[in-house]
Amino acid sequence: MTLSNLYHGYDLAARVVDLTPSEEFRLPFEVFCGDDSLNKKVAEVLENISARERLLEARIWGQLYGGCAVIYGGDDGLGAGDPINKKALRSLDWLQVVDRRYLWPVSYYESGPKAGTPDRYVLSQAWVGVKAGAYVIHESRMLRFPGARTSQREKNLNASWDYSIL
Repeated sequence: MTLSNLYHGYDLAARVVDLTPSEEFRLPFEVFCGDDSLNKKVAEVLENISARERLLEARIWGQLYGGCAVIYGGDDGLGAGDPINKKALRSLDWLQVVDRRYLWPVSYYESGPKAGTPDRYVLSQAWVGVKAGAYVIHESRMLRFPGARTSQREKNLNASWDYSIL
Protein backbone atom coordinates (compact mmCIF):
# COMPACT_ATOMS: atom_id res chain seq x y z
CA MET A 1 0.00 0.00 0.00
CA THR A 2 2.84 2.38 0.86
CA LEU A 3 4.55 1.81 -2.49
CA SER A 4 1.28 2.35 -4.38
CA ASN A 5 0.61 5.54 -2.43
CA LEU A 6 4.12 6.84 -3.15
CA TYR A 7 3.89 6.06 -6.87
CA HIS A 8 0.40 7.44 -7.39
CA GLY A 9 0.65 10.33 -4.93
CA TYR A 10 4.12 11.78 -5.46
CA ASP A 11 5.37 12.78 -8.88
CA LEU A 12 9.02 12.38 -7.89
CA ALA A 13 8.52 8.73 -6.83
CA ALA A 14 6.70 8.00 -10.10
CA ARG A 15 9.50 9.64 -12.11
CA VAL A 16 12.14 7.57 -10.31
CA VAL A 17 10.24 4.36 -11.01
CA ASP A 18 9.35 5.21 -14.62
CA LEU A 19 12.68 6.64 -15.78
CA THR A 20 14.62 3.50 -16.71
CA PRO A 21 11.68 1.51 -18.17
CA SER A 22 10.53 4.50 -20.23
CA GLU A 23 14.02 4.84 -21.72
CA GLU A 24 14.31 1.11 -22.36
CA PHE A 25 11.04 1.05 -24.29
CA ARG A 26 11.32 4.50 -25.87
CA LEU A 27 11.99 3.05 -29.31
CA PRO A 28 9.96 0.26 -30.91
CA PHE A 29 11.62 -3.12 -30.96
CA GLU A 30 11.80 -5.72 -33.69
CA VAL A 31 12.33 -9.45 -33.69
CA PHE A 32 14.47 -10.91 -36.45
CA CYS A 33 13.85 -14.57 -37.32
CA GLY A 34 15.95 -14.72 -40.47
CA ASP A 35 12.96 -14.84 -42.81
CA ASP A 36 11.16 -11.64 -43.91
CA SER A 37 7.69 -13.22 -44.04
CA LEU A 38 8.19 -14.74 -40.57
CA ASN A 39 9.47 -11.39 -39.27
CA LYS A 40 6.24 -9.75 -40.47
CA LYS A 41 4.10 -12.46 -38.86
CA VAL A 42 5.91 -12.13 -35.54
CA ALA A 43 5.61 -8.33 -35.64
CA GLU A 44 1.88 -8.63 -36.32
CA VAL A 45 1.34 -11.05 -33.43
CA LEU A 46 3.34 -8.85 -31.05
CA GLU A 47 1.33 -5.81 -32.08
CA ASN A 48 -1.99 -7.67 -31.73
CA ILE A 49 -1.22 -8.70 -28.16
CA SER A 50 0.20 -5.24 -27.27
CA ALA A 51 3.58 -6.72 -26.38
CA ARG A 52 5.45 -3.42 -26.11
CA GLU A 53 2.86 -1.92 -23.77
CA ARG A 54 2.68 -5.05 -21.61
CA LEU A 55 6.47 -5.30 -21.29
CA LEU A 56 6.75 -1.63 -20.36
CA GLU A 57 4.02 -2.00 -17.75
CA ALA A 58 5.71 -5.09 -16.28
CA ARG A 59 9.06 -3.32 -16.13
CA ILE A 60 7.50 -0.37 -14.27
CA TRP A 61 5.66 -2.57 -11.74
CA GLY A 62 8.81 -4.65 -11.30
CA GLN A 63 10.70 -1.52 -10.34
CA LEU A 64 7.93 -0.33 -8.01
CA TYR A 65 6.93 -3.55 -6.25
CA GLY A 66 10.19 -5.48 -6.40
CA GLY A 67 9.12 -7.81 -9.16
CA CYS A 68 6.55 -8.47 -11.80
CA ALA A 69 5.86 -11.10 -14.42
CA VAL A 70 4.35 -11.22 -17.86
CA ILE A 71 2.45 -14.46 -18.17
CA TYR A 72 1.99 -15.58 -21.74
CA GLY A 73 -0.73 -17.77 -23.07
CA GLY A 74 -0.28 -19.91 -26.09
CA ASP A 75 -1.49 -23.16 -27.53
CA ASP A 76 1.01 -25.93 -26.85
CA GLY A 77 -1.50 -28.56 -25.73
CA LEU A 78 -0.43 -28.43 -22.07
CA GLY A 79 -1.75 -26.78 -18.93
CA ALA A 80 -0.41 -23.63 -17.28
CA GLY A 81 1.28 -25.65 -14.52
CA ASP A 82 3.32 -27.68 -17.01
CA PRO A 83 6.59 -26.52 -18.59
CA ILE A 84 5.94 -24.93 -21.96
CA ASN A 85 6.52 -27.18 -24.95
CA LYS A 86 8.24 -24.80 -27.38
CA LYS A 87 8.25 -27.33 -30.21
CA ALA A 88 4.48 -27.83 -30.00
CA LEU A 89 3.65 -24.14 -29.51
CA ARG A 90 1.25 -23.13 -32.28
CA SER A 91 0.34 -19.62 -31.19
CA LEU A 92 1.02 -16.81 -28.74
CA ASP A 93 -2.45 -15.56 -27.86
CA TRP A 94 -2.13 -13.12 -24.98
CA LEU A 95 0.14 -11.49 -22.40
CA GLN A 96 -0.96 -10.69 -18.87
CA VAL A 97 0.95 -8.47 -16.44
CA VAL A 98 0.89 -9.62 -12.80
CA ASP A 99 2.95 -7.92 -10.11
CA ARG A 100 4.73 -9.90 -7.41
CA ARG A 101 2.06 -9.32 -4.78
CA TYR A 102 -0.13 -11.88 -6.56
CA LEU A 103 2.45 -14.53 -7.48
CA TRP A 104 3.69 -16.89 -4.78
CA PRO A 105 6.26 -19.65 -5.33
CA VAL A 106 4.89 -23.11 -4.54
CA SER A 107 7.83 -25.29 -5.60
CA TYR A 108 11.50 -24.86 -6.42
CA TYR A 109 14.07 -26.46 -8.67
CA GLU A 110 16.08 -28.91 -6.58
CA SER A 111 19.14 -29.28 -8.83
CA GLY A 112 20.81 -27.95 -11.94
CA PRO A 113 21.51 -24.36 -12.94
CA LYS A 114 18.16 -23.14 -11.59
CA ALA A 115 18.49 -24.89 -8.19
CA GLY A 116 16.79 -22.89 -5.46
CA THR A 117 14.69 -20.77 -7.83
CA PRO A 118 10.92 -21.16 -8.13
CA ASP A 119 9.65 -23.52 -10.81
CA ARG A 120 5.93 -22.97 -10.15
CA TYR A 121 3.88 -20.10 -8.79
CA VAL A 122 0.32 -19.85 -7.60
CA LEU A 123 -1.62 -16.87 -8.92
CA SER A 124 -3.44 -15.37 -5.95
CA GLN A 125 -7.21 -15.49 -5.87
CA ALA A 126 -7.19 -11.78 -5.03
CA TRP A 127 -5.80 -11.02 -8.49
CA VAL A 128 -8.22 -13.13 -10.46
CA GLY A 129 -11.18 -11.91 -8.42
CA VAL A 130 -12.69 -15.28 -7.60
CA LYS A 131 -13.35 -16.87 -4.24
CA ALA A 132 -12.47 -20.45 -5.10
CA GLY A 133 -9.71 -22.10 -7.03
CA ALA A 134 -6.11 -21.22 -7.67
CA TYR A 135 -3.99 -21.11 -10.78
CA VAL A 136 -0.59 -22.77 -10.78
CA ILE A 137 1.75 -21.42 -13.44
CA HIS A 138 5.10 -22.89 -14.48
CA GLU A 139 7.95 -20.39 -14.61
CA SER A 140 8.61 -21.20 -18.27
CA ARG A 141 5.27 -19.55 -19.08
CA MET A 142 6.31 -16.20 -17.70
CA LEU A 143 8.92 -13.54 -18.09
CA ARG A 144 10.01 -12.10 -14.75
CA PHE A 145 11.01 -8.46 -14.30
CA PRO A 146 13.19 -7.59 -11.30
CA GLY A 147 13.17 -4.77 -8.80
CA ALA A 148 16.23 -3.39 -7.01
CA ARG A 149 19.33 -5.54 -6.66
CA THR A 150 18.59 -7.74 -3.66
CA SER A 151 20.78 -10.26 -1.85
CA GLN A 152 19.84 -13.93 -1.91
CA ARG A 153 19.20 -13.90 1.83
CA GLU A 154 16.73 -11.04 1.47
CA LYS A 155 15.06 -12.73 -1.51
CA ASN A 156 14.60 -15.85 0.60
CA LEU A 157 12.74 -13.74 3.17
CA ASN A 158 10.72 -12.06 0.40
CA ALA A 159 9.26 -15.12 -1.38
CA SER A 160 12.05 -15.04 -4.00
CA TRP A 161 11.36 -11.46 -5.06
CA ASP A 162 13.47 -8.30 -4.94
CA TYR A 163 12.92 -5.08 -3.03
CA SER A 164 11.36 -2.04 -4.65
CA ILE A 165 13.74 0.57 -6.04
CA LEU A 166 12.03 3.04 -3.72
